[in-house]
Amino acid sequence: MARPRKRRSKDLPANLYVNGSYFVYRHPVTGKRRSFGSDRLKAMRAAKLLNEKLESDPVKLLVGKVLSGAQTLAEYIDHWIEAVLPTRRVNGEPLSAETVEEHLRKCRVIKKSLGAIPLMDLSQAAVAQFLNQQSSSEVYNKFRNLLSQILRHAVSDGKIAENLAEKIVKRDLEKKKRNRLELSDFVDIYAASPPWLQRAMELALNIFQRNTDLRSLRFADLKPDGYLYIVQSKTRKHGKSAYLRIPCSIPTVLSLTGHQTLEDIINSCRDDVVCPYILHRKPERRRPSKEKEHWAQLGKKELSKAFAQVRDSLVQFKNVPKEKRPSFYECVSLGMHLREGMGWDDEALKKLKGHTSVRMTRHYLDGHDWTTVEVPGAEQR
Repeated sequence: MARPRKRRSKDLPANLYVNGSYFVYRHPVTGKRRSFGSDRLKAMRAAKLLNEKLESDPVKLLVGKVLSGAQTLAEYIDHWIEAVLPTRRVNGEPLSAETVEEHLRKCRVIKKSLGAIPLMDLSQAAVAQFLNQQSSSEVYNKFRNLLSQILRHAVSDGKIAENLAEKIVKRDLEKKKRNRLELSDFVDIYAASPPWLQRAMELALNIFQRNTDLRSLRFADLKPDGYLYIVQSKTRKHGKSAYLRIPCSIPTVLSLTGHQTLEDIINSCRDDVVCPYILHRKPERRRPSKEKEHWAQLGKKELSKAFAQVRDSLVQFKNVPKEKRPSFYECVSLGMHLREGMGWDDEALKKLKGHTSVRMTRHYLDGHDWTTVEVPGAEQR
């Protein structure tokens, strides 16, 4: 049993004590003490408020923990960002700048929702509630994965006993919402696009690369040996498959300007703007940007935004929900489908895309073909 309180402390709220002429609040869980000053009434009001918070809402136990000096989840995430994230390697390769930036963005979201909770008081229910608030199963799984990485280090550091995020099951992914890009729609969007976007669409259609890798391509990547050299930023951790050497003589699967080879497309990107990047544009105003090495280089979201603006201006997309309208990246899927029609097998498509498995390649090809049901004995149309 707890010791009976002294007479001068009997009217004080629980956890508040007198120490000489000062009042001290003792955290009921950690046992740590915090001075509440010499004003008796203020100390009592503060102690009552803290007690109410601790008793009524376990998630807000953070009030007492912060005052007692316990480390919050936000503080540990800051430590993880500073000490762990820069050292992370996958197959010996550091994380790409895009991956690091995406981790930092997710960390900000986590800190906003869960950051104030003391690390030692983080509950599985709180983590599950946060994950359940995400917009889709894909986003849910990505946040779960990042939280698992962070809490794994917290367990290793002896801060917590178990990784609560890993105890929460992954979600099955929903069916893809976006429609595939039809060839007729590609032609219409292309016709309504500015020249720089047309060149980007042709490159994506013919060599299947991500937006990030397309905008990073330099004329210097076209070597005298007749190959275009690409190191895929997102998948270089997977090894050889991300280091592509594409022959510039590769025939185009489609070019609305009559280009016959990849080299023709690249040469068409040379214009009166002196820029080392194959894809570039002359902006209306030159503005300094941390994400650009050259003023004419395309911004990170410029391709996607410009494509979406042109797409949304076309009449055939007016009645299509925005979440179902095909994005710029669907040019890649369409290009793979067209090359398959030229006779390319899954293995050849996999190599050009930089995939590590045929299964992922098939994922990009699904949704383009229909199976024709044949009636026995009837003439087919």
